Amino acid sequence: MTEKMYSDGTLLFLSEMHRLTRHVQGGVPIKFIAPKNDKVLQVLKQIGFIDLIGVKTQITPKDDDVVNWRVAHGAQVDGEKYDDVLAQYDGDIAQALQKKLFTGITEAMTNVANHAYDLNRIDGLNINDESKEWWMFSQEKDGFLSVSFCDLGAGIPRTLPVKHPSLWKQISMLGKSNDADAIDHAVRKSVSRTNDVGRGNGLGQIVQVVQAQNQSEVVIYSNKGTFTKINGSKRLFRHSDSILGTLIYWKVPLQHKTST
Repeated sequence: MTEKMYSDGTLLFLSEMHRLTRHVQGGVPIKFIAPKNDKVLQVLKQIGFIDLIGVKTQITPKDDDVVNWRVAHGAQVDGEKYDDVLAQYDGDIAQALQKKLFTGITEAMTNVANHAYDLNRIDGLNINDESKEWWMFSQEKDGFLSVSFCDLGAGIPRTLPVKHPSLWKQISMLGKSNDADAIDHAVRKSVSRTNDVGRGNGLGQIVQVVQAQNQSEVVIYSNKGTFTKINGSKRLFRHSDSILGTLIYWKVPLQHKTST
């Protein structure tokens, strides 16, 4: 009965299915009841979900707001993966923003490779050969570019106390130790988990450059917390359930190409 697919939630759904299918290795059958909504079925085909679970279907993505979905998936820092989903927008994204967006995404890849999976994921699967994977979407619609990036690691609120115990103690003493405040602190201070100069700045940079763009949005979900900055206005949300990972969503306006 699904009627609409949102890019951030859809990315999290796809990444979880990648992880689960690898974990069960065919030992658990996966049943699929095709959605009645044709566009939703097109989306599931476009992002590779239908092929992932081995379902045969004659559906072919054809609608404009479906075929412009791009998907990337990896387990290392790979700038070419950025090109897979965003190269086609060269000239449409403001140059300064494109540079910062590239920096933020490659920084997110680096954090996944070096830190996100240092702690076991608390979902009970106890996977010993946990891959340090990330997933990324992009979509153009109504003059805006949306980019979603996620990993299924420990999350910012769990890694921050381990990597920086003294800093976490200070945060806790201020009564700001919940997940949303942990994300907020990581953004504001651009916390470096490796103590390398320049490392850890990507998250703060991408928030700063996006907030300077009119009609722009950035949303960071991590475990039970959400940080949003929409048109320069920040809000924090605390949830009862955890996504068991981190997901970053950006939405920025595209420039009109100039004709020569």
